[in-house]
Amino acid sequence: DPGFRNRFLTEIATLKQLRHKNIVRIRGDGEQDGQLFYVMELVEGRSLQEELQAGHKYDWKETAEIAIQICQALKHAHDNGIIHRDLKPANLLRGPDDAIKLTDFGIAKLFGGTQLTAAGSVVGTADFMSPEQAEGLGVTYRSDLYSLGAVMFTLLARRPPFGGTSLPQIVHNLRFEAAPSVRRFAPRVPMELDQIIDQLLCKKPEERVATALVLANQLRAMKHGLAISMSGEAAESDSDFVKSSVTSAPSDDQVTRISNSDQGPNTELSPASVDDFELREVVESESDVQSWNNVTLATGDVSENRVSKADSPSD
Repeated sequence: DPGFRNRFLTEIATLKQLRHKNIVRIRGDGEQDGQLFYVMELVEGRSLQEELQAGHKYDWKETAEIAIQICQALKHAHDNGIIHRDLKPANLLRGPDDAIKLTDFGIAKLFGGTQLTAAGSVVGTADFMSPEQAEGLGVTYRSDLYSLGAVMFTLLARRPPFGGTSLPQIVHNLRFEAAPSVRRFAPRVPMELDQIIDQLLCKKPEERVATALVLANQLRAMKHGLAISMSGEAAESDSDFVKSSVTSAPSDDQVTRISNSDQGPNTELSPASVDDFELREVVESESDVQSWNNVTLATGDVSENRVSKADSPSD
């Protein structure tokens, strides 16, 4: 199929432009005995989906750091006119140095045959695709940002934003139902991060965060602000503890006295010395990792991943 071969080679040439530490690199490509091939960077690690299924629990700090790295990868791709369109935990790999690497920029979708050229079709994974993708409309850079919001939601809540017993139901929900608050499933998530995720999951692309760079800066500012807030609260708590300790110091006649007499211990314990302090750990109730639809719908032309440099988002 000459058309398929041309598209394959064009896609390879396009993706070879992506040279970023948070994107799995294409090392080379060629043809042998009429068989096209490509070689990709090997990442020794697991995908975020595999980590979820293994029971890894992501707190808000780790999730924000992962999102910042993904933003860096998306900015580089978007600056080169490439929209990923299938961002999901299975396409995010954690390397040995904890670096998150984005993979699968559509090469696998090339192997779908002629059905890839169907007009007005859907490409993406149901639980993470944007509403405009679900409707078969054109995608923009903000479509990737919607998917990133869905990924962040899933890491924190251990389930995607929209559930359903069937693919049509999931697609209907993500098109027409408002996304729930992630704090409903993960109460310890800061309100600031909840608001960012909520904005990313807006139905209308123009209501989402404008670019990956803006999102990364928002996440960094949030982390910095919360770190300062938490350190201030900790200092205030320590100060209160010291004051409480001073004002409640026992008098001399309350101090425990232990006799060193050879006749045996003669111990007098004050009431204050036998107070029983019990440390109670507050444990959030979490459901088991829920399974979700992870089937990539590949019925659209992968050339849609490529957009004009003139449409590239401004920094």
